[in-house]
Amino acid sequence: MGFFLTGLLSLSAASLKKETALISKIDFLYFHRNQKDNLAQSLKLIESGLKQDPSNAALLWRKGRDLERMGENQKKSKDKLRFFEKGRKILEDSIKIDPKSPDAHYWLGVTMGRIGQTRGILRSLFLLEPLRRQMREALSLDPNYEPAVHVLGEIYRELPRFVGGSIPKAITRFKKARQMNPNDLVNLLSLGQAYQDAGENAKALKVLNDALAVKNPADPGEAEDNRKDIRKVIQEIKTGN
Repeated sequence: MGFFLTGLLSLSAASLKKETALISKIDFLYFHRNQKDNLAQSLKLIESGLKQDPSNAALLWRKGRDLERMGENQKKSKDKLRFFEKGRKILEDSIKIDPKSPDAHYWLGVTMGRIGQTRGILRSLFLLEPLRRQMREALSLDPNYEPAVHVLGEIYRELPRFVGGSIPKAITRFKKARQMNPNDLVNLLSLGQAYQDAGENAKALKVLNDALAVKNPADPGEAEDNRKDIRKVIQEIKTGN
């Protein structure tokens, strides 16, 4: 994720350095959230920063991001929704302060998608167009914002055909995302699955094995889980189950 330090032009050099160091620490903890209680520590630092600067959009969207991830870790749907809804509100607040942040738009869209998944997709199709809108807005602000391209691909892959799903369109977007960031294991997994869905197993296996060879994954915090999922899909293809 890129750093967007909103409202810092008027700060002193010392304050700017302190702000940058805080965000760097927050992001380090987030991207290593698989270790110990790093995600909780990341959120704790964000809360501390927001006490001093409640309108800091860079901290607000990171809080929304962390809450979304915490929601994913919950077992009960009601607990998931509690985190997701709180995260959505905070991300909306962040966008009100800084509408030009692609990160805020992206994470708002992701959180909307999680709410839809948790409720059941047929009950939440009304969220689909707002989700797409957030991804397109992120890309309008940063045409190289690869995660948004990936999410647009996932929408095509996951949706039934009668509401706009399309495996060929999903593959096109995953391939574009791969060009933007070859180290995104989630995207490579999705591309492999899309090829599998299309019955192109040789291409699927090639992509999935390429993913296992990636040495510097874009998101170290979920790399091991990604690799487990990748190996599972490889096994499914090889055994036909």
